[in-house]
Formats: sequence, C-alpha cells, structure tokens
Amino acid sequence: MRRVLVYVVIAVFGAGIAIAEGREDTRRLIGLLRLSDVIHVMRQEGLIFGAELGQGMLPEADSAQWAARVSDLYDTGKMEQVVEAGFSEVLQNVDQAKIIAFYDTDLGRRIVSGEITAREAFLDKPTEDAARARVSHRTANARLTQIGQFIEINDLVEYNVAGALNANYMFYRGLTQGGMIQMSDAEILAEAWAEEDATREDSISWLYAYLDEAYAELSVEELKTLTDFAATPEGQALNRALFQGFDRMYAQLSLGLGLAIASLGQYEEL
Repeated sequence: MRRVLVYVVIAVFGAGIAIAEGREDTRRLIGLLRLSDVIHVMRQEGLIFGAELGQGMLPEADSAQWAARVSDLYDTGKMEQVVEAGFSEVLQNVDQAKIIAFYDTDLGRRIVSGEITAREAFLDKPTEDAARARVSHRTANARLTQIGQFIEINDLVEYNVAGALNANYMFYRGLTQGGMIQMSDAEILAEAWAEEDATREDSISWLYAYLDEAYAELSVEELKTLTDFAATPEGQALNRALFQGFDRMYAQLSLGLGLAIASLGQYEEL
C-alpha cells in the first residue's frame, strides 16, 4: 500500500513506519496460524487427489510423468505466495492486534494445532470416513451445537461450496484452454454448478467431522470462546482473509490441473 507524500519528512517517515508495522503484524499472524504447515498438508492432499484424477482421466498415461506434473503444480513455495498475497490484501486495513492477541495464547495455539493435526489425520480416507460416521450417528449435544454455531457465524458452508464450485469451473477452463474439450463459458458454468447440491451436502458432512476432530481437546466453554471471537469484526476479517487466500490458491491449482490433463491427454491420443 502506497501513501501520498505530504509536506514534511516526518510525515513520510511516519507513513513508512505504519506500513512496516502492518506487514510485520501480518507476518506474525501468518506464523501464529502456521499457514506454512497447513499448506504442506494441502500439498499432500493435492498429491493424493492428483493421483486419483490421473487414474480416472489418464488411465494410459505414464504414472510417473503425471505424478511429476502434479508435484510441480503443488509447489509449497508458490502456494504460500498466493495464499499470503490474498490473505494480506484483506487484512491490510484491519487492526490485527486483537487477532494476534487471541492466537498468541495457549488456547489459540491449541486451536491451530488441532486443526492441522485433524487435517493430517484426514489424509487417511478411512479415518475421515470414520469421523464423518461418528458425527452423523451422534445425537444433538452441546459440542455439536457449538460447532454448528461456529460454522454458521463464519458462513463456512457457503464459503466452501463457492470455493469448490469455482475450483471446478477453473478445472474445466483448463481442459478447454488445453484443447481437450470444447465448451463455452456458459456451458462450463452450468457444468460446474450442476454439482451445487451434492457439494453442499458433502461440505456440511466434512465440516462437522473435521471440526469435531480438530477441536476434540477443547471444552464446550473453549469452543464458545472461539465462536465468540469469530463473531467479532476482527474474527470475520480473518475468516474472509483465509478464504480469499486459499480460494485463489485452489483456483490456480485447478486451472493448472485442467491444463496438465489436457496436455497429457492429447499426447495419449497421438
């Protein structure tokens, strides 16, 4: 963010300090949220998804060649750059002190640790399936009610659905740009959004299972503390920042996967 130069040197110097402090706060917050660790788990998710995608769409392709393409796409350095740029954009005019104060506590660190540990655990499909089954078979209780409130306050279902459908759209764009299929933009949109209902149902199931797993060590009172923070203007800004960063990352990855599939798919036909 640039500031207009004004009359005296001290004003320019003061503006420079404000910019530097804002960036330092963002860097500190990125560290507290352990975004680098989150992205490393997302790379593992991507490698698993990429392998499944290749088996389904490129059954005759060289599996080692496809694995290398997927690995190149899910480059953690590039992923971090995209996420941090989007994240920083939203927070550039937000006072991050309250967010930092919340996460720079024992509770904040346990929340972040639990989220990453649960995501790592879900790399194993049977573990994820078991977590989904546990939640679906539970009767309503105080924990699930609090988790539901957290989901609602952060609008997590709609954010996840929109992000997933946009990623689908970008994947089809990649296939189209790569010449594997011929579809108009309207047709791509229709194809992507055809999965809206199924995506919403799956998102609800995943969110309850994941958050129940991630916050298993938190008491109901601690869950309420987290939910109360999420409802504050700072908590809402953080939520928007995270989704903007990760949605941009997934959009780029999805486009790249579509282009890679198209490239190798055409090579197979030759």
